[in-house]
Amino acid sequence: MHKIIFLPVALLFFSSARAQEVKLSYFGETFTHYGVKGAYSLPLYSWEKTNRREKTRNSALVFSPGLAIYRHTGNHIGVIVMPEVSYKTVNQKGSLFETGISPGLFRSFYEGQTFEVSEEGTLERKHLAGRTAFIPSLFVGFGKDLSVQKQTKLAWFCRFHILKQVPYNKSSLTRIAFEAGISKPLTVRK
Repeated sequence: MHKIIFLPVALLFFSSARAQEVKLSYFGETFTHYGVKGAYSLPLYSWEKTNRREKTRNSALVFSPGLAIYRHTGNHIGVIVMPEVSYKTVNQKGSLFETGISPGLFRSFYEGQTFEVSEEGTLERKHLAGRTAFIPSLFVGFGKDLSVQKQTKLAWFCRFHILKQVPYNKSSLTRIAFEAGISKPLTVRK
């Protein structure tokens, strides 16, 4: 139990001297499965590289615990816990590229009333009925960090996700999701 608590505390302490950011975005499969996602990014390791033409590129390995909530109208509300590990790079003009993975946990809550038959043979209402599944994902994204050219301390980004829900009925389900949002760096305490 102590090891489980130690890891997040160590990550927060380790990354306190590096730039951290908060992300808020639209997250959904289509416009019929619409939702939001929030995340907190912690750079684990970062480096800077300059090429022969004197162009600089900043790169980082980033850990981002996140939570996505979406609604499938008339069916269910989905909640996905998405801890992500990604590679992110920003060039000297502010263009950014990122790719990563997430071992997600999915929980759905059915809309409407759900009933089950009791041992006595009567119908009883089942509260918070739904499913739980493992939903790993791969993603790729692009965007613009506006703070590089001193415009504002914001960045915008778009991502495309491929998710695999296991189990889905007696098999699995591949999902494709789109994410578009903004990120804001936090002030680092010294």
